[in-house]
Amino acid sequence: MKFLISFAFLFIGIVIPAGSQDLPANKTERKVVPLITNLPEIIVDNKYMSKRGRPYLIYIENQAGDLDNCNHVAVSEYNGVNLVPHHRFLVEAKTYRIYYVDFWNDDFKPIPLNVWRKSKGFK
Repeated sequence: MKFLISFAFLFIGIVIPAGSQDLPANKTERKVVPLITNLPEIIVDNKYMSKRGRPYLIYIENQAGDLDNCNHVAVSEYNGVNLVPHHRFLVEAKTYRIYYVDFWNDDFKPIPLNVWRKSKGFK
């Protein structure tokens, strides 16, 4: 029984909903994660997902320097078994410029945020 309770607290500590990501682990996360969390499109989508009991988890998949000079940020839902990505963004390490990565259409080419917004009808 103690194991189950310990596991539950450990699990709750690891899986933090997007709305609760106030204290990310390091300086990069404290700077980058709020940039994505506070995008109007993500706020609207997260409200929708939260009503269905699956709020977004927003986290850095790869830090700058691992693959390129960008932080790779995933916006995912936890479906009870695994994380399912809904959006992926690149955030330049030095300028904090944001790019959308359209992985749904097998086009992993980064799109500037303003171009992506226009293509989806956002302003």
